[in-house]
Amino acid sequence: MPKVQNAIEQLYTVFAKYPLRYDMPMCSCGCISNEDKRLLFSKPLRDLTGEELGKYSFKAVTTWGDVEDLKHFLPRIIELFITTNDLYVCLLSKLGYVEWLYWGQREVEAVENALLAWWQHCIFCRPYFSSELFLDLLEHYGEVDKLLEIWIISFEDGSFVSFVDFLEYEYYTLLNNEKIKAEDVQKIKDWVAANKHFLEEGFFYFEDKDVDFAGNISDALFALEHYISY
Repeated sequence: MPKVQNAIEQLYTVFAKYPLRYDMPMCSCGCISNEDKRLLFSKPLRDLTGEELGKYSFKAVTTWGDVEDLKHFLPRIIELFITTNDLYVCLLSKLGYVEWLYWGQREVEAVENALLAWWQHCIFCRPYFSSELFLDLLEHYGEVDKLLEIWIISFEDGSFVSFVDFLEYEYYTLLNNEKIKAEDVQKIKDWVAANKHFLEEGFFYFEDKDVDFAGNISDALFALEHYISY
């Protein structure tokens, strides 16, 4: 994952100016224990595990520390989210809560590059489409154009497999998801229409290479032409 690793290194570089504070303000109700604090401060930032960061990630800014404290830990939180899927819910919901899109330009670009690199990796390397990730990124990032621009379809990597899986199992549901704005629904429809030709070409490409997958392609094309309106 070279692009992902480069994006992660960019995060560490950009957010390195935010120091670790051992005296971060915290809730006085006792919900943060001495053990929680010990775990958080037990290792250098790059060595912290999801377990050691879990409590802090959940309580960051709201009841433990402020935004600058979060920025100190953010590179490692994002790295764990991308490489292990740990802290998944905490990361995206927390970024939305702290309104990261209004941070300084270099910080926004660093977070954006990491999220888009992760999205690209999922599209190109996973044998399925993750509607959960797509919806979460769309909710907390808001740029459906960039998510679709990255999805350049090819028979030589997983991008076409993801496309077929998307059309066969997720497309209709996404079009009717109330969380997606009408203008974004139209952009998705237009993108699918522009890439529909890959289905016909892909069927003949895989017909002799992978009979089962060719069947999936045929099913996706049939669904697109008979049940899903453009």
